[in-house]
Amino acid sequence: MFDHASSFRALLENAGRPLVGAHRGASADYPENTSAAFAAAAAQGADFWEIDVRLSADGVPVVIHDATVERTTRGRGAVARMTATMLEGLGVPALATVLAMGAGRTLFNVELKADGGGDDLAAAVMSVIGALRLTDKVLVSSFDHGMLPRVKALSP
Repeated sequence: MFDHASSFRALLENAGRPLVGAHRGASADYPENTSAAFAAAAAQGADFWEIDVRLSADGVPVVIHDATVERTTRGRGAVARMTATMLEGLGVPALATVLAMGAGRTLFNVELKADGGGDDLAAAVMSVIGALRLTDKVLVSSFDHGMLPRVKALSP
């Protein structure tokens, strides 16, 4: 079994087997991108967790796929118009919370959901990753190809 204390690069180079990723946590068993889904992903031995991230109204990176909360919570409205505290009350965790849950146990694919723009999102996400000292444990990805140069410019 892979030693999760190693870096993402080591996992890719030395696994010698297919890698198991938990897409939005163990989303087949628990609501996606929730603390419960990530706890289950850890228990199931996922090599890495795929985490979707957006910015709250107060600039906190939060873990949610959609731009609005209707599909995955009991709330209504745009993520970008709600504070992190409001979102937490709906079951949407902060990125820092999820990364801390898995630190030392797994690796992470953090997918940035910018919907245009994104300088603030890239800076906030890289700040959280750096503060938790997880730089070599995280792969940052985005379908918004403009985000990747921003992340590289902020990465050590």
